[in-house]
Amino acid sequence: MSQQRLPTRAPEPEPLVLVVDDDRRVRELLEIAFSAHGFKVITAADGEEAIRRSHGDRPDLVILDVRLPKRSGLEVCEMLRHEADDPSVPIILVSAAAEAETRLQGFSRGADDYLVKPFSPRELLARAKRLLARSQEQRAARRRLSEVERELTRANEESRRAHLDAEQAQKLSDLAVRLGSDLHRIHDLDALARRLALKVQEQLEAESVVLLTREPGGSLTPRATVGAEFERALGLAVRPESELSLLLHGLGRPVYRHALDRLPELEADLRPFVAGRFDLLAPVRGDSGLEAVIVVEEHHLGAEFARERVAGLEALCGVAALALANATREAARARGLLELVPDRAAPSPAQLEVAGLVMRAARTAGLAPRTGALIERAVALAPWALGARGATTLARLGVHDATGFVPDLVALCALVKAQASGPAEDGARTDEGAVALVLAGLEIAAARAAGLDLTHAVAQVLHESPTLPVSLRRALDRALEGAPEDVAITPVRKV
Repeated sequence: MSQQRLPTRAPEPEPLVLVVDDDRRVRELLEIAFSAHGFKVITAADGEEAIRRSHGDRPDLVILDVRLPKRSGLEVCEMLRHEADDPSVPIILVSAAAEAETRLQGFSRGADDYLVKPFSPRELLARAKRLLARSQEQRAARRRLSEVERELTRANEESRRAHLDAEQAQKLSDLAVRLGSDLHRIHDLDALARRLALKVQEQLEAESVVLLTREPGGSLTPRATVGAEFERALGLAVRPESELSLLLHGLGRPVYRHALDRLPELEADLRPFVAGRFDLLAPVRGDSGLEAVIVVEEHHLGAEFARERVAGLEALCGVAALALANATREAARARGLLELVPDRAAPSPAQLEVAGLVMRAARTAGLAPRTGALIERAVALAPWALGARGATTLARLGVHDATGFVPDLVALCALVKAQASGPAEDGARTDEGAVALVLAGLEIAAARAAGLDLTHAVAQVLHESPTLPVSLRRALDRALEGAPEDVAITPVRKV
């Protein structure tokens, strides 16, 4: 039966003794005596050499003659006591002088012991072993004290971090409660989008923020901007099922664009964000995918935003998801109200085509998505919505619309009707861009009903409307470039 061998402790290293004496015979004698008892010995013949050997070899014990060339033993003793690395190295002074005054000087300079020549090597060895034992105990105590201090420092640091984490968690919780109560009271999707963008700008102290929300086609496109012109954000989009969309939904937290630049499959999706100098993307995840993406302009100093501010943004995204989903449902409900009106005529395919054209033109011209939707509905519901009966019906529907979309449609139709009757009075609210696009859309729809295709209908209206702003003329041209093929013309029914 084999016996299990117990692990053996590593042998203790041999203590290193520095012997300093100008007498070669004394150095040799002490070297022999200490070596015979398991010590390693190094020697020096003068005070300067003693200091060099002490600094270089770090002895465990110094035996030091008082009378030395270059520097006395008392000077060397005092210098070693002021050594930063090991000021407590045991020092035994040896001297032929037995006077009490010399002994006192030695002890006052920091010596641990004093031996008068001639002395017995055995006595010196005994005193050296006693001092080494005491020194080792002191060093072990200092090590334990140092370990305790390190542990205490580590515990204090962990306690401080835990306290800071608890404070941060409480701040995020308070932020979520405040934002939740604020955002969930807003039922209008556009007002909510702007409010959310303002909250993000405030949270990050950012230059500009863009909020992308889901459109009926599925892509996330700009709905609200803060600190930047809407035209600057027009090129931004996150396509459904794109690599960028899947990655943002999977991450579920804010991510810096420059961290995604190294992924070649995202290059095309990120190109508009690079061109617009937007560097932080924060996904707002809903039950069925991304509800929105918050896009933040890169920091004006080129540095990343503070970590606690980004953590607040992440909490904000979590709160915003439900609010945006609710507002989206309310917006769909408001659109649905318009489909339930029994006394309106259904728009023809050609009228719907023109309505889609002017909505694209509104987006191209930099008008807000809500304004584009209002223009599209006004053209699609004309001429019924511009008549007295339609206006009355829409006003009644508006009472039940929490989003304010239907009341805004009533107001836009009233402005269009007034503008068609004559120029607006001084100081009157005209919403010139929206009104001009609705009027242009009505004229294009009339030209389509008269038999012109879409391209010639637009050209005729642009030719006959020289006062139409240049920006809207260009927007109509660009919207026409992206229009679908002409559909069969069906005359618009009169109401």
